[in-house]
Amino acid sequence: METFSDSPLPTAAQTLRMFQNADIVVGFHGSGQANQVFCRPGTGIVDVNLPEPHSQYTAHNSYALGLRYRLVMMRGVALHQ
Repeated sequence: METFSDSPLPTAAQTLRMFQNADIVVGFHGSGQANQVFCRPGTGIVDVNLPEPHSQYTAHNSYALGLRYRLVMMRGVALHQ
């Protein structure tokens, strides 16, 4: 298991390699999920999110890339209404 973090910031090559080698990616919804473009088709994506109107963006990208997408919706108040 590897953890993607921006502290320290990995190089582009390290980021690409990490996501290409992943069997499953679990993360909170946000810009870091954009790295799924480096995943192999069939990679599992678990998107943890608040009930936001834009929460479908990662799903759309995942389906277009041939990834296996699952949403884990948290309870709480959305930040953007």
